[in-house]
Amino acid sequence: MEKDWVKKFGLASVMMVDILGYSGAGVGIGYLAWNKLGWPWWVILLTSTAGLVLAMYRLYRMFIREMR
Repeated sequence: MEKDWVKKFGLASVMMVDILGYSGAGVGIGYLAWNKLGWPWWVILLTSTAGLVLAMYRLYRMFIREMR
């Protein structure tokens, strides 16, 4: 019971890092495509959304594994 808060804190930090990391990578890739390759500005929105979807999928898989 004493270690339960540590596990919850660890899961919360993994969630935050995944969401920020994947979305940030999407924004970075989108910015490079927009700035360097001359693609439309909304590519940033698409790549950041794709990063967020990948983060949510990773969290879903992690929680399914945790529930077993």
